[in-house]
Amino acid sequence: MSLSREAQNPHAPFDPRRYHELVAGERTEVAQRPPVCLYLEVTNRCNLLCTTCPRTYEQLEPPADMSWDLFVSIVDQVPGLARAVLHGVGEPMLVADLPRMVGYLKDRGVYVVFNTNGTVLSERNGRALIDACLDELRVSLTRQIARASRRSAAEIISAASSATCEHFANYRSGRATLSRWYPSG
Repeated sequence: MSLSREAQNPHAPFDPRRYHELVAGERTEVAQRPPVCLYLEVTNRCNLLCTTCPRTYEQLEPPADMSWDLFVSIVDQVPGLARAVLHGVGEPMLVADLPRMVGYLKDRGVYVVFNTNGTVLSERNGRALIDACLDELRVSLTRQIARASRRSAAEIISAASSATCEHFANYRSGRATLSRWYPSG
């Protein structure tokens, strides 16, 4: 078995959004390079009970947020970290230290992404995430779409994503303030 160029050189540069492409050919018993991506469940708490989520049907552990000390101790164990995904079965936006966590990772040059249900996204916490230099925010509209009765899923997704993304982009580039987060109607 021959190893890819990346596996031969564990410090070769790569796109952190495509880290999964580094696995070439067969996997070996021992990793050929240190981890470059961490999935950190910063909370298992959530403010919704979506039909697509396992926590809706069974509570496997007591609700809790990851402590700042535990977060730092995990991140500091991976000096070559390139990408961090800050979600699991909980809603990351409920974690008070989330912007601080994003900032800590960004200070190390890590690409940071997480999913949210968007229900607690506000101007204040949105600004805090932008100021912390969050790279990617994914908003799941599953629950919101299920509640909508007069508008199609496509209309809701189109309106919500264009309005929210436009305001985030404008604030991030310094062109405008965030005065309206969600489309009216």
